[in-house]
Amino acid sequence: MNAAATTIAFPGLTHLEADELATALRDAGGDPDSDLVAQSEGGDAEDRYNEPFTLLAVMALGQITMTAVAIYLSKERTRSTKKVHLRHRWPNGEEIEYTLEVDTSSEEATKADLLKQIATLKIPVPEGLNLGSSGG
Repeated sequence: MNAAATTIAFPGLTHLEADELATALRDAGGDPDSDLVAQSEGGDAEDRYNEPFTLLAVMALGQITMTAVAIYLSKERTRSTKKVHLRHRWPNGEEIEYTLEVDTSSEEATKADLLKQIATLKIPVPEGLNLGSSGG
């Protein structure tokens, strides 16, 4: 039986940005080798056109990846918001994609805004991912 799964994706990353995301994941306590998948969005575009291709980076949603995303999005960014893509797969195989516009003014603001927006989607989240409860 398939389990529900939610992933967070970053399309259009340069190699440097993907490395920064891997570093943020490592700093948050994750293992980029097993927790982060980064693949070319352009196939063999670099070979064919002699230009660098962009990467699509994907991670499963969880406490460590939320911290890593907050670190990555808030670190030395000039924009105050950034788009983040979520994909949720239900046990029956149905997938739903969401695009969130996230406040990246600070690590704390980024994590709080992500958690708030994910909570409003009403999708199951991994155990231990605190989406904020009114009771504390």
